[in-house]
Amino acid sequence: GIALVLELAIEVVVLWKFLLEFRLDRAHFAPVGVEYSSRRCIFLGCAFALGSIADTAVFALYRDPVRLTFIFRTGLLCLLPGVRRLWGRFNRKMIGEFVFVAVFFVMAVILFAWIAYTIFKDIHDVSYVKGKDAVHVNEGFETLRTSIYTLFLAGVTEGFVDIFMPSVTKYRASAIMWLVFLLLAQVLLLNLVIDAFVSAYLENSEETAVKVARAQAKAFLATFDTLAAKDSIVSRDAGLSKDTLWEFVDELGKSPWKRSFERHTTDVMFDQFGSVTKERFCDICILVQDRIWVTRRHSCLEARAPHLWNSPRLVWLRRIVWEPKEAPALDEFMNWVLLVNLALVIAEFVNGNGPLPFWMRDSDRTFTVVYVIEVLIKLSVKSFSEYWSTPVNQFDFFTTWLLCGTTLLKHLPIAAVRYNLSHYANILRLLRLLRVVKKLKQYTSFQFMVSTLCRMVGAAGDILSVLGVVLFLFTTFSVNFFGGVLYEGNRKLEGSDYAEKYWFVFNFNDTPMAFFTWFIQLFAEYSPELAEALWLTSAYGDLAWWIFPTFYIVGVAIIFEILKAFTIETFLALKEEEEKVRRIESGEPSEESESDEEDANFGHNESRLEATIIEELQEKLKCVNEKLHFRIEGHRKFRVMLKSTYVKLCSE
Repeated sequence: GIALVLELAIEVVVLWKFLLEFRLDRAHFAPVGVEYSSRRCIFLGCAFALGSIADTAVFALYRDPVRLTFIFRTGLLCLLPGVRRLWGRFNRKMIGEFVFVAVFFVMAVILFAWIAYTIFKDIHDVSYVKGKDAVHVNEGFETLRTSIYTLFLAGVTEGFVDIFMPSVTKYRASAIMWLVFLLLAQVLLLNLVIDAFVSAYLENSEETAVKVARAQAKAFLATFDTLAAKDSIVSRDAGLSKDTLWEFVDELGKSPWKRSFERHTTDVMFDQFGSVTKERFCDICILVQDRIWVTRRHSCLEARAPHLWNSPRLVWLRRIVWEPKEAPALDEFMNWVLLVNLALVIAEFVNGNGPLPFWMRDSDRTFTVVYVIEVLIKLSVKSFSEYWSTPVNQFDFFTTWLLCGTTLLKHLPIAAVRYNLSHYANILRLLRLLRVVKKLKQYTSFQFMVSTLCRMVGAAGDILSVLGVVLFLFTTFSVNFFGGVLYEGNRKLEGSDYAEKYWFVFNFNDTPMAFFTWFIQLFAEYSPELAEALWLTSAYGDLAWWIFPTFYIVGVAIIFEILKAFTIETFLALKEEEEKVRRIESGEPSEESESDEEDANFGHNESRLEATIIEELQEKLKCVNEKLHFRIEGHRKFRVMLKSTYVKLCSE
């Protein structure tokens, strides 16, 4: 029906997108010898899009439950820029180091599996009785194949205690062999396998950053030479004209990824920079790469109702909304309101479901009205674009109207709604605590943590994209081939660990549950219960269960471990950067090498210069009822590397 038509329409749009890229590249870039879009990616994209359309058409005609969309759509996702960038870092050296160490891990597992099989294969004695079942000494070591799988589980999971318990219970001396195995497998080799790949990835990332910085610096120089030729600049110290710079910035603003600038805004910006020479052109390029936009400061009342705007009461409201600049009076007042709200919410939770005092019964409505009034006051003073430019205001706007909506629901003349709200009263009280989080913004440590988390998520975008593609591939594949085999009541699952632990919620019967199952596997690492369940129920059980070891290697041991290592590395780098800035501003002596200290001072000076220019721009735009907003894009360390590389290229 509608879903099928929508699916086909999306696939046609994707195909048309690649055809447009091909036409653009052939018409405008190929004549000048430049490949703007990779021809290989365009052809692959067209092939995957056509394959997806054909698969959808076959499904519509024949209703075959097995589809190949997991191939075509995963292929399309692999062509995303972030995924391509990350795959480009997986060079031969990284794979070689990973395989080299992984071979030792596999050899250790096979060696100890052969030793265990040789020792325990013929020992059928009962080690202990678990419930009504007798546990034999050689459980898991009956054949060489089961021995290898058993020791693989012991080497990568935390279930090694249950695995080794039968043999150690009967023969205590066997604990020495298992101790040696655990030291080799769990402590040394498994960590070496993961760390070898992660360290190679991080090393390659640094090399890639240097190459990207050099390529961007060369592009900046080439751009300056092109603009200088237009202005007929010969001298090294001569600067570009404002008209040329305006054309350059205006052309960049036509990109959907950039915000356009007004002419007077760019003129003010260039006045602050002074003469834009070859050395200063990098500052312009770095600045326009950031998110910069200008909004009107005052609300529409200034133009539409000037008498009201200039009335004493509104002048007073404007003053408490804007002043003082560091902590406006209205915000300070609302902080105290939030604290009172927090105290009342705690008192309501302590009281539980008992009767509330009369002065607490209407507290939720009272605070909701206060929050709504705060939003209306700010919108009467600030323009909506100015109000919405601050994440804190967006948070206030969302939580305020959410609270207002839940408060009004209580008064609807619908008995079922009022009955359900009585069950979720405590959850609705928690909504009021969302506003209390705003109080934490005044603490420097909280600001640093929030900023760090946002920058970490932004920096890890490529890794998260690849992780999403891996989850999508395994989700769609498992739904296609294993949907409907894991469910409660399936007799083939009787007696399995999967059924005894009541893991029926982990299944592949639909896309959301399959995604949830694989997502949990990222944190649970490897679950033999699911592998056993799939082996018991699938028509191709001997092959089907291999999907779990495959996901462990690709999704957990490689991609997810890289994500964890990258977040730790990024956090430490940001923490070190924060410490450097604090040390430089306070004048404390540095224990770093001379080159590192020079780079730190260079980056700090550049940041101070950029901040000074932004502040001066703010003051000038304030005179024309405008405000400039500025958000730095990218890692500060890379910006310093880019600027230092540009300076070196200029001096060559």
